[in-house]
Amino acid sequence: MILRRSGLTSADRSEPLRPFVADERAEPEQLISLRSRLARWLRDSGCGTERVETVLLAANEAISNAIEHAYADTEPGPVHIRGQVLPDGTIRIAVADQGSWRPAQPGGYRGRGILMMQECGDTVWIVRSSYGTVVTLTARPEEQPEPGAAAAACRDQFQLRRQFTDGHVVAKVTGTVSAGCEAALARELLAASCGGVAPMTIDLTGLSRDTEHARDAIQQTAQAARRVGGSTTLVVNGPRTDAWHRVAEVSEIIHSP
Repeated sequence: MILRRSGLTSADRSEPLRPFVADERAEPEQLISLRSRLARWLRDSGCGTERVETVLLAANEAISNAIEHAYADTEPGPVHIRGQVLPDGTIRIAVADQGSWRPAQPGGYRGRGILMMQECGDTVWIVRSSYGTVVTLTARPEEQPEPGAAAAACRDQFQLRRQFTDGHVVAKVTGTVSAGCEAALARELLAASCGGVAPMTIDLTGLSRDTEHARDAIQQTAQAARRVGGSTTLVVNGPRTDAWHRVAEVSEIIHSP
């Protein structure tokens, strides 16, 4: 997790904050201790109380996933948590295990944790390999406003219908996506695909009009999916145009005649 805080650098401290280092066995009873130690370290870094809780929520989800799922079919192995304050005041936290990745199932409960981590910060990166999984999150220092009434108004403008087939999501968007509704659509698409982990086809042929705001929402969704190892395929009306160039860099696009 990377948290950028304005106005505070290493020069503002009498001594640099020591890195956070925790190497524990992936057992549930370790969670309370790890959360307490990480909270104390974050407070020492200068984070405010509310922001500490938000960061902890995301980090706790990443740690919980490693403890609960990485070694589900074997004896518990290690979980590694690292935190560091960089010279510009950025805080970096990574959570790693040496176990196996368990894919989320769209339409079920699993996978909501990734979406929650994304909402607590700016981005979530997941790197999976035969050596295990590393989760890195990024977050701005400011508390983000709740979607509230604005999101509700956006949902009155567009509709999203989802179908799940063998772990694949097909999301059909109809209506229109106007200014200020990009984040609302991106969130609903990510929620449908377990935070972007599940492969997803996004059908935009039912939009009443092609807008820059719709393209921005899809670009946000495709970028988030890429960061967690997912993929998106986009279906749009009409021939290939420069309007979709930015989206084509992060998503496959099928142009419907």
